[in-house]
Amino acid sequence: MNGQFNLFAAFWLLGGPALALGAAVWVGAEHGFGLAALTFAAILVAWFLLRELLGIAVDVLYRFFPLRPTCRNGRCQAFDYQWVRFGESTVTWRCGCGTEYRQEGAMFSEVDAEGRVRPYMRKHWGRWRPVSRDESR
Repeated sequence: MNGQFNLFAAFWLLGGPALALGAAVWVGAEHGFGLAALTFAAILVAWFLLRELLGIAVDVLYRFFPLRPTCRNGRCQAFDYQWVRFGESTVTWRCGCGTEYRQEGAMFSEVDAEGRVRPYMRKHWGRWRPVSRDESR
């Protein structure tokens, strides 16, 4: 998502080949090279198929339940935001248009150039909804 390589990514990249190699060595010791090669190939294909299916499931989940709302200009989606800073109980984000937003729990607010915070969206049951005038007070 953000181009960082971490321990989780290393597991997904190297875990399947390591599992396949270990299983192939174990099967090969009992049944020979032919079955070991077949075991290695089958586990490797299953591992990468699992990775793709989980990736598709996460993409579908984030499409219907995005982490952040579309920006006020309507151009930037959830993954177009960049982290700016953490506060005590808030996270400040900047969309691709350059507008800053502050997220505090389920509330997503726009921050203007003077630093004033204006409520924008509230997350309700996983979906982002516009803030009504009653909620913004």
